[in-house]
Amino acid sequence: MSAPPSTPLRNYARVFVRTKCDLPIQLTYKRDGKDVVVSTRCTNVCVGGFFADLPDTLEVGQPAVLEFLPSGCSQPVRVNAEVRHMHEHETGFQFVNNSEAEQVALRQFFATSSEREVPSTASRD
Repeated sequence: MSAPPSTPLRNYARVFVRTKCDLPIQLTYKRDGKDVVVSTRCTNVCVGGFFADLPDTLEVGQPAVLEFLPSGCSQPVRVNAEVRHMHEHETGFQFVNNSEAEQVALRQFFATSSEREVPSTASRD
């Protein structure tokens, strides 16, 4: 029996424990000076950021606004983020420059999330 193919090592260490999810989100970013609003799904989230599949390739450092509706909430949560890394259309975002109220909303979302946590690893994606 042959060994399974190895997964390439990442050249960075994870900072936060991630949670798998399937959360509908709306993402707003600039393309050629105009706002682009995309409805997509967040597949992975943590207190530091989130991961989504987008139709466009964005630049690392590009700002965006994420909007989502946590279960049990009547109003959507809007938070600022920026592109941390890209692989084709798979995009990792880091939360940045959010108000105390937005940070509280994010913490509440993670505290009440019933999704299974995915342990952090420093050597595999």
